[in-house]
Amino acid sequence: MWTTNTSRATQTIESKENCTHTYYAARLSNSSVSTLNANTTTNEYFLNGTWTVSKIESIITVYTAENGTVIRVHRDQDITSTEAYGELAINGTQFTLAIDGQEQLSGSIFRSVTRSWFNPFKMHDDGNTNAVTRTDVKTIAKCYGAMPGWGNYDSKMDFNENYRVDIADISTVAANI
Repeated sequence: MWTTNTSRATQTIESKENCTHTYYAARLSNSSVSTLNANTTTNEYFLNGTWTVSKIESIITVYTAENGTVIRVHRDQDITSTEAYGELAINGTQFTLAIDGQEQLSGSIFRSVTRSWFNPFKMHDDGNTNAVTRTDVKTIAKCYGAMPGWGNYDSKMDFNENYRVDIADISTVAANI
């Protein structure tokens, strides 16, 4: 997932500004036409094939009362998907993704390891336990309503992957107490 928009800063008060945020998601959709060339000596990889590219446009409209209090926030979301040929090249710790019809992406590779004792519903690192607690529910609840482009959006809290931290995500954490 990527965007060319800048994120809003994390705020302790609700934003009263309307905004539009556009972001993209791509996945290799047809691995049967993909090829992988890997050189373990030089850490160079090349992968090509058909990619599904989705453009997600979120239009946020904030309604306020005469005194400036936010009374309602409405989000319209438009998703358009296309398929295109693309190539992913990795050289050491750098990558380049070139998909027909899209600007080329490039950047650094971040590698992480997830251990089997990791609890994906653990939102708060209290250091004492891997069990989900009320503190974890409180942590995700603080991000309620957040979407990509908002400073407090974290895709790891978006369990149903609808690009918004909503009641379903909070309920998912709460159900694991």
